[in-house]
Amino acid sequence: MRWLVLLLWMLPTLVLADEASDDDDSASEDAGPSPEELEDAAERAARADAEEAAEDAAEEARVAAMEAELEALKKQVAKIDRKVNPKRPKIRVPTLDLQLGGRISSDLRFRVQEKVVGDWYDRTVLPIGISRFENIGRLTADASISKFRGYVELDFVLRGDRPALDGFAGLTDQSQLVPTRFESQGAYIQARGLLTPGLDISLGHMLVQWGVGDQFNPTNNLNANDLEDPLYFGQQQANLMLKVDYTLLNTVTFSGVVVPLFRPALLPQTAVLGLAQTDLLPYVDEDLRLRVQASNSLAYKTGTPVMVDSIEIREPDRTPENMQFAFRVAATLGMQDLAFSYYNGRSDFPTPTLTVNTIVDEPMCEGDPTPPTPRAVDENGDAIYGDEEECFGGRVSSANVLEYPKLQVIGFNAAGEIPGINVGYRLELGIYIPERKTGQIFKPTVALDPTPPGQFDYDGDGEAGGELPEVVSDQVFAKWSLGFDRKFGPVILNAMWVHGLSDEFGAGDWTTPGAKIRRGWTEEAILEEAALIEAPPYPSLFECATGGAEMARLCGREITRPSLADYLVFGIDINFLRDKGLIRIFTIWDLSGYTYTQWNPQTNEREATHYHPFTPEGFSATIYPEFQFNFGHGVDVAAGALILLGKDYTKFGDPAGGGSQVYFRARYRF
Repeated sequence: MRWLVLLLWMLPTLVLADEASDDDDSASEDAGPSPEELEDAAERAARADAEEAAEDAAEEARVAAMEAELEALKKQVAKIDRKVNPKRPKIRVPTLDLQLGGRISSDLRFRVQEKVVGDWYDRTVLPIGISRFENIGRLTADASISKFRGYVELDFVLRGDRPALDGFAGLTDQSQLVPTRFESQGAYIQARGLLTPGLDISLGHMLVQWGVGDQFNPTNNLNANDLEDPLYFGQQQANLMLKVDYTLLNTVTFSGVVVPLFRPALLPQTAVLGLAQTDLLPYVDEDLRLRVQASNSLAYKTGTPVMVDSIEIREPDRTPENMQFAFRVAATLGMQDLAFSYYNGRSDFPTPTLTVNTIVDEPMCEGDPTPPTPRAVDENGDAIYGDEEECFGGRVSSANVLEYPKLQVIGFNAAGEIPGINVGYRLELGIYIPERKTGQIFKPTVALDPTPPGQFDYDGDGEAGGELPEVVSDQVFAKWSLGFDRKFGPVILNAMWVHGLSDEFGAGDWTTPGAKIRRGWTEEAILEEAALIEAPPYPSLFECATGGAEMARLCGREITRPSLADYLVFGIDINFLRDKGLIRIFTIWDLSGYTYTQWNPQTNEREATHYHPFTPEGFSATIYPEFQFNFGHGVDVAAGALILLGKDYTKFGDPAGGGSQVYFRARYRF
């Protein structure tokens, strides 16, 4: 401010001096202000600065006083408000967290090889062509509020490959022309941290999967297997259950589950091909199998072949003693996950326990046309039959009952990474304790068969009945899977040793005796060979069927395999284009092989020939190549094949497996 006053004071003088310099005739009378004038101007500027500073200080004092008064007023207002409106606790209103999602998928498959089971009178054929055309819309809803959670997962399935129409009425039935269904994959509620921290309770339709293996889980027994789609083996079905979990110190979890209602395994549609295979007898005792097979062969020779006409499924009664339950303790130690479990319930795969055979007097011939088409007739009106056409006067109708044996499983799981080599591992071990189950066979009077009708003569003493034969032994057995995986950049390798698939049940492997029949028949040619050897007279087919176990051993032939087989599972995933593309090759190799047994007339005893897994007779495998591409925004497509290799009696070559297929799939996730 001082310099501004001085400048204003000097300005007229500077202007006059400039004017004076422009006048050539006049001389400058005053070159600038005197020292006295400059000192006087400086004093005036100092007084102005002091006055301005005083005014600023006074203003600041007034503002501070007003702020103090305002703060005092606020305190007085707050004091009055507390008296008039007492303080109340704040209420937190929980908010609902709702997440919706789902997917739409379309799946088209073609069977590339025909599969046939049975003779002309009970033949079942899987033709080449479209094997599945399925469209699925899945909706998921996950809602949480406070400690509670609700989850729903529902599939809407539209099948394009519908079954044959039920006559003319099918043309008027929308459900037959466009078959649809709903499938619940989950619907339950959950309370988390209920009553005490770490305590979770879940109730509803859910999956409880305790196994750590990749698709092969011998300790996952609470939920029944879902084998309806062979491409997704390892899936299980949700079931109604109550589950309680208590987690201690974030490292140990105690779990208990109760399943009130039993649910059986869901089998593939091609499983019906197994019904025509009457030689797949379930009896543990080999001699009984040979005798029953000889009896069936005799029935065929006498013009009444055995045919399976009906299957009855007997599920457990819905009583408290038939409830399933399980317990588990799981813990994390370092980088390793460990768990011990116990399950008490039933096998979800049925076992035949009763066979009732009756005679049906309905003549049939190989060339009989399908009704209502009539058979061709000659000029006399008589039916025309082929020169070598086979005919029967009737059949033995077989009605079978299947049940689900009780079962206990003690399980152990371990998973983690092997230090130093970056290899992940997964181990599952299940110790199975089955309930002993017996079967019964009732037979009719068959031509040329002198054995008594009623129950089969189990002990071969010439009288009906005897000690009932075992179909499930109570011998303890084990299933396990041991897998390793390693990642090399975009490549993931996976290898696994599996001992016993989900549909294999009962003792019998390389540690304990026991086998399951894969094919059985009676071969009379062996009798002709035996006749060339100097030995006691050998029986005819009639004598083989009616002469007890010693006679049946001479005629019967079987192809068997262990009840629990071993498999090598190997897979490789190759990711490319920043994980948008995937090439996958997944394989399963049957390592147990097969055993062919027959009577050897030279040694006068039954002889076993083992077909190793890499011989033409013992080879069986699955190869599952697939290509996937992700277009982003939830859209991906896939193409691949399910290649089943092996002879018809092998695990994967069995016609009931459905044969090799190729497929195309598109999915949209949202």
